[in-house]
Amino acid sequence: MPIPSSSNRGVLGRIGSAQGAGAAPSPTGQSSSAPPFLTGNSVPPVGWLGVFGSGRYSVFTDAATFAAPVAGYYRVRVLAGGGSGALSTTDPGRATGGGGGGYAMGLVWLTQGQTVTVTVGKGGAVSTSGTSASGIAGGTSSFGSYLSATGGAGGTYATTGALSGSAGGSGSGGTIINAAGGKSGSIDANGAFSATGGGGAGSQLGTGGDSGSISGSNGVTGPAATGGGAVGGTASFSITRSGSSIATGGAGIAGPSTNLTGGFDLLFGASQQFVNGVANSSSAIFRFPGDAFAGGGGGPAYGQSGASGSGGTGAGGGGHANANGTTYLASGGGAFGGAGGAVTASSSAYAQKPGYGGGGGGCAGVGSGASQGGDGLVVVEW
Repeated sequence: MPIPSSSNRGVLGRIGSAQGAGAAPSPTGQSSSAPPFLTGNSVPPVGWLGVFGSGRYSVFTDAATFAAPVAGYYRVRVLAGGGSGALSTTDPGRATGGGGGGYAMGLVWLTQGQTVTVTVGKGGAVSTSGTSASGIAGGTSSFGSYLSATGGAGGTYATTGALSGSAGGSGSGGTIINAAGGKSGSIDANGAFSATGGGGAGSQLGTGGDSGSISGSNGVTGPAATGGGAVGGTASFSITRSGSSIATGGAGIAGPSTNLTGGFDLLFGASQQFVNGVANSSSAIFRFPGDAFAGGGGGPAYGQSGASGSGGTGAGGGGHANANGTTYLASGGGAFGGAGGAVTASSSAYAQKPGYGGGGGGCAGVGSGASQGGDGLVVVEW
């Protein structure tokens, strides 16, 4: 079903970029100028492209048919589903997250009344059997034959041997940009009790960020989990395994995570252990998911039960690792951000669903549950 615009301008309030707002042609061939949003100390959100045409838009989260209300150019964005994370329930388990969904954006000329088939890919599903299983690839999204994007690959699992990261999807047909999703982190052959987060989705900022990888010395058994990737190629921190449990934060839209700290948000704040990333540090009004990004990465959960921090808009969720206890939750990312990985050596671990297009986190632990990939999205502006 399409979600119609709530206004005919899509104004970002006091935050925005006046320079980029009036460049796109409207359906009547005229340029639409935007008010001067910027003030002396305001900050435009990252990736905002300005109001297009008349400022009207429709957001599709399921398959539908779009009928062009007027003749003219339409700006179309397609985002594919993220891959789900793998699940490993056999000690010493290891599992990787899923890849982020691909992305394409372009201008499409349509005549009045012309219909276009819209396909929206869903995030990869997760195993419901409670046994070890690989992740599932996300579904493809498309706008007729004009633009399409493929889903991220599902994660993989093993009890021995190295695991490669799962690739992100790709975009095609975009006259403005075609971007790949980020990949999930890899795990080396010594990586017992390890799980990596999911990759961030592709976006107007380019390739999505990767989740961190895990490596270290043979014989070290401390559980390790990495956070999810963010938009714009921003990756979560990689782990060199030590003798104790460790997890890393999710990547932010303005910087990677660093060990137990989530990545920076738009205004350069970083979330600490257990803390959610700032959802929207610029206070911008986003018209639809992926209109722009401003969030910080979620902080990891390390050494305690409970949940790690979730990521803000465009950012990854924190990872969660522990050696014992009850239940461990690795949080999902914001829109377009990947989920964190979750791992424990002696109890349950779960990874929560990421934002639109983000890759799901991998999970390792008895009785655990991996993360579903983020669903796709199609946005049409005119």
